[in-house]
Amino acid sequence: MNRDFKGIWIPREIWVSKEISMQEKVFLAEIHSLDNEMGCIASNAYFAEFFQLSKSSVSRVISSLSKKGLIEVHLVYKDNKEVDKRIIRCLKYGKKEIKVVKKDDKRSTSVNEPLCKAVIDYLNLKTEKNFRNATAASKLITARYNEGHVLEDFMRVINTKCSQWLNTDFDKFLRPSTLFNATKFQEYLAEKPSLDKSMINKNIANSQIGFYDV
Repeated sequence: MNRDFKGIWIPREIWVSKEISMQEKVFLAEIHSLDNEMGCIASNAYFAEFFQLSKSSVSRVISSLSKKGLIEVHLVYKDNKEVDKRIIRCLKYGKKEIKVVKKDDKRSTSVNEPLCKAVIDYLNLKTEKNFRNATAASKLITARYNEGHVLEDFMRVINTKCSQWLNTDFDKFLRPSTLFNATKFQEYLAEKPSLDKSMINKNIANSQIGFYDV
Protein backbone atom coordinates (compact mmCIF):
# COMPACT_ATOMS: atom_id res chain seq x y z
CA MET A 1 0.00 0.00 0.00
CA ASN A 2 1.64 3.21 -1.20
CA ARG A 3 1.75 6.30 0.98
CA ASP A 4 3.93 9.34 1.49
CA PHE A 5 4.95 9.80 5.10
CA LYS A 6 8.08 10.30 7.20
CA GLY A 7 7.22 8.24 10.24
CA ILE A 8 4.57 7.43 12.82
CA TRP A 9 3.91 9.38 15.99
CA ILE A 10 2.25 7.68 18.95
CA PRO A 11 0.68 10.06 21.50
CA ARG A 12 1.79 9.74 25.11
CA GLU A 13 -1.72 8.81 26.22
CA ILE A 14 -1.68 5.83 23.88
CA TRP A 15 1.93 4.79 24.57
CA VAL A 16 1.66 4.66 28.39
CA SER A 17 -1.88 3.27 28.50
CA LYS A 18 -2.23 0.06 30.52
CA GLU A 19 -5.56 -0.75 28.85
CA ILE A 20 -4.08 -1.10 25.35
CA SER A 21 -1.61 -3.88 24.54
CA MET A 22 1.64 -3.08 22.74
CA GLN A 23 0.37 -4.92 19.68
CA GLU A 24 -2.81 -2.82 19.72
CA LYS A 25 -0.75 0.37 20.05
CA VAL A 26 1.28 -0.25 16.91
CA PHE A 27 -1.85 -1.43 15.07
CA LEU A 28 -3.64 1.77 16.03
CA ALA A 29 -0.66 3.83 14.89
CA GLU A 30 -0.63 2.06 11.53
CA ILE A 31 -4.38 2.49 11.09
CA HIS A 32 -4.09 6.18 12.02
CA SER A 33 -1.33 6.69 9.45
CA LEU A 34 -3.56 5.16 6.75
CA ASP A 35 -6.74 6.95 7.84
CA ASN A 36 -7.09 9.73 5.27
CA GLU A 37 -10.17 11.48 3.91
CA MET A 38 -11.39 8.13 2.56
CA GLY A 39 -10.60 6.30 5.78
CA CYS A 40 -8.27 3.32 6.20
CA ILE A 41 -9.24 0.67 3.65
CA ALA A 42 -6.39 -1.75 4.40
CA SER A 43 -7.51 -5.38 4.43
CA ASN A 44 -6.71 -8.09 6.96
CA ALA A 45 -4.33 -9.53 4.36
CA TYR A 46 -2.41 -6.23 4.30
CA PHE A 47 -2.10 -6.07 8.09
CA ALA A 48 -1.18 -9.77 8.25
CA GLU A 49 1.71 -9.24 5.82
CA PHE A 50 2.78 -5.93 7.38
CA PHE A 51 2.89 -7.22 10.96
CA GLN A 52 3.78 -10.84 10.06
CA LEU A 53 0.66 -12.19 11.77
CA SER A 54 -2.14 -14.54 10.80
CA LYS A 55 -5.41 -13.08 9.54
CA SER A 56 -7.13 -14.48 12.63
CA SER A 57 -4.74 -12.54 14.88
CA VAL A 58 -5.40 -9.40 12.85
CA SER A 59 -9.15 -9.90 13.29
CA ARG A 60 -8.78 -10.22 17.05
CA VAL A 61 -6.74 -7.01 17.33
CA ILE A 62 -9.15 -4.99 15.17
CA SER A 63 -12.11 -6.39 17.11
CA SER A 64 -10.46 -5.42 20.41
CA LEU A 65 -9.70 -1.87 19.23
CA SER A 66 -13.31 -1.52 18.08
CA LYS A 67 -14.68 -2.75 21.43
CA LYS A 68 -12.43 -0.26 23.25
CA GLY A 69 -13.92 2.59 21.22
CA LEU A 70 -10.64 3.50 19.52
CA ILE A 71 -11.72 2.69 15.98
CA GLU A 72 -14.91 2.34 14.00
CA VAL A 73 -15.35 -0.38 11.37
CA HIS A 74 -17.72 0.37 8.50
CA LEU A 75 -18.57 -2.00 5.66
CA VAL A 76 -19.55 -0.88 2.17
CA TYR A 77 -21.55 -3.37 0.12
CA LYS A 78 -21.95 -3.93 -3.60
CA ASP A 79 -25.38 -4.12 -5.22
CA ASN A 80 -25.27 -7.94 -4.96
CA LYS A 81 -24.76 -7.53 -1.19
CA GLU A 82 -21.16 -8.74 -1.29
CA VAL A 83 -18.68 -6.67 0.69
CA ASP A 84 -16.97 -4.11 -1.53
CA LYS A 85 -14.56 -2.77 1.07
CA ARG A 86 -14.04 -2.18 4.78
CA ILE A 87 -13.37 1.30 6.09
CA ILE A 88 -11.66 1.79 9.45
CA ARG A 89 -11.74 5.17 11.16
CA CYS A 90 -9.74 6.22 14.22
CA LEU A 91 -12.12 7.65 16.81
CA LYS A 92 -9.52 8.52 19.43
CA TYR A 93 -5.79 9.05 19.15
CA GLY A 94 -4.33 10.34 22.39
CA LYS A 95 -6.25 13.26 23.88
CA LYS A 96 -7.62 14.09 20.47
CA GLU A 97 -11.04 12.66 19.82
CA ILE A 98 -11.64 12.39 16.11
CA LYS A 99 -15.10 13.35 14.97
CA VAL A 100 -16.34 11.08 12.25
CA VAL A 101 -19.08 12.34 9.99
CA LYS A 102 -21.20 9.34 9.07
CA LYS A 103 -22.94 9.16 5.74
CA ASP A 104 -26.37 7.65 5.49
CA ASP A 105 -25.66 4.25 3.98
CA LYS A 106 -28.36 1.69 4.70
CA ARG A 107 -26.20 -1.06 3.27
CA SER A 108 -23.74 -0.71 6.17
CA THR A 109 -26.28 -2.22 8.56
CA SER A 110 -27.64 -4.87 6.21
CA VAL A 111 -26.93 -8.56 6.66
CA ASN A 112 -23.91 -10.00 4.88
CA GLU A 113 -25.86 -12.79 3.19
CA PRO A 114 -22.99 -14.54 1.29
CA LEU A 115 -20.92 -14.82 4.47
CA CYS A 116 -23.90 -15.94 6.58
CA LYS A 117 -24.78 -18.66 4.10
CA ALA A 118 -21.19 -19.90 3.96
CA VAL A 119 -20.93 -20.03 7.76
CA ILE A 120 -24.28 -21.79 8.29
CA ASP A 121 -23.55 -24.27 5.48
CA TYR A 122 -20.21 -25.12 7.08
CA LEU A 123 -21.80 -25.48 10.53
CA ASN A 124 -24.43 -27.86 9.11
CA LEU A 125 -21.73 -29.85 7.33
CA LYS A 126 -19.63 -30.30 10.47
CA THR A 127 -22.52 -30.97 12.89
CA GLU A 128 -24.80 -32.87 10.48
CA LYS A 129 -27.61 -30.55 11.55
CA ASN A 130 -29.95 -28.41 9.50
CA PHE A 131 -29.74 -24.82 10.74
CA ARG A 132 -31.38 -22.22 8.56
CA ASN A 133 -29.89 -18.86 7.69
CA ALA A 134 -32.40 -17.21 10.04
CA THR A 135 -32.44 -13.55 11.03
CA ALA A 136 -31.03 -14.07 14.53
CA ALA A 137 -28.11 -16.16 13.28
CA SER A 138 -27.41 -13.77 10.39
CA LYS A 139 -27.28 -10.80 12.76
CA LEU A 140 -24.77 -12.57 15.01
CA ILE A 141 -22.54 -13.51 12.08
CA THR A 142 -22.71 -10.03 10.55
CA ALA A 143 -21.97 -8.42 13.92
CA ARG A 144 -18.80 -10.50 14.31
CA TYR A 145 -17.84 -9.66 10.71
CA ASN A 146 -18.30 -5.98 11.46
CA GLU A 147 -15.78 -6.41 14.27
CA GLY A 148 -13.20 -7.51 11.71
CA HIS A 149 -13.62 -11.29 11.70
CA VAL A 150 -13.42 -13.29 8.47
CA LEU A 151 -14.79 -16.64 7.28
CA GLU A 152 -11.67 -18.43 8.50
CA ASP A 153 -12.42 -17.28 12.06
CA PHE A 154 -15.93 -18.73 11.97
CA MET A 155 -14.62 -22.00 10.55
CA ARG A 156 -11.97 -22.18 13.28
CA VAL A 157 -14.56 -21.71 16.02
CA ILE A 158 -16.81 -24.36 14.46
CA ASN A 159 -13.93 -26.82 14.10
CA THR A 160 -12.72 -26.22 17.64
CA LYS A 161 -16.08 -26.63 19.36
CA CYS A 162 -17.03 -29.62 17.20
CA SER A 163 -13.81 -31.35 18.26
CA GLN A 164 -14.81 -30.75 21.89
CA TRP A 165 -18.60 -31.10 21.92
CA LEU A 166 -19.74 -33.24 18.99
CA ASN A 167 -21.58 -36.39 20.17
CA THR A 168 -21.34 -35.34 23.83
CA ASP A 169 -23.81 -33.79 26.27
CA PHE A 170 -22.69 -30.41 24.93
CA ASP A 171 -23.70 -31.28 21.36
CA LYS A 172 -26.85 -29.18 21.75
CA PHE A 173 -24.70 -26.07 22.15
CA LEU A 174 -23.27 -26.46 18.65
CA ARG A 175 -25.62 -23.75 17.42
CA PRO A 176 -25.24 -20.17 16.11
CA SER A 177 -26.59 -18.51 19.27
CA THR A 178 -23.82 -20.12 21.34
CA LEU A 179 -20.92 -20.16 18.91
CA PHE A 180 -21.22 -16.67 17.47
CA ASN A 181 -22.42 -14.56 20.39
CA ALA A 182 -20.38 -11.50 21.32
CA THR A 183 -19.38 -12.84 24.74
CA LYS A 184 -17.99 -16.25 23.76
CA PHE A 185 -16.80 -15.92 20.17
CA GLN A 186 -13.41 -14.40 21.05
CA GLU A 187 -12.87 -17.00 23.75
CA TYR A 188 -13.65 -19.88 21.41
CA LEU A 189 -11.44 -18.40 18.69
CA ALA A 190 -8.43 -18.51 21.02
CA GLU A 191 -8.94 -22.17 21.99
CA LYS A 192 -7.16 -25.12 20.41
CA PRO A 193 -9.14 -28.01 18.88
CA SER A 194 -9.23 -31.24 20.87
CA LEU A 195 -8.07 -34.55 19.40
CA ASP A 196 -10.09 -37.67 20.13
CA LYS A 197 -8.34 -40.89 21.18
CA SER A 198 -8.57 -42.48 17.74
CA MET A 199 -6.96 -39.44 16.16
CA ILE A 200 -4.21 -39.39 18.78
CA ASN A 201 -3.49 -43.09 18.19
CA LYS A 202 -3.49 -42.49 14.43
CA ASN A 203 -1.03 -39.61 14.80
CA ILE A 204 1.24 -41.77 16.95
CA ALA A 205 1.07 -44.61 14.43
CA ASN A 206 1.83 -42.26 11.54
CA SER A 207 4.81 -40.84 13.41
CA GLN A 208 6.27 -44.36 13.69
CA ILE A 209 5.95 -45.21 10.00
CA GLY A 210 9.39 -46.00 8.66
CA PHE A 211 11.02 -45.79 12.10
CA TYR A 212 11.89 -49.47 12.14
CA ASP A 213 12.50 -49.82 8.42
CA VAL A 214 16.00 -50.86 7.51
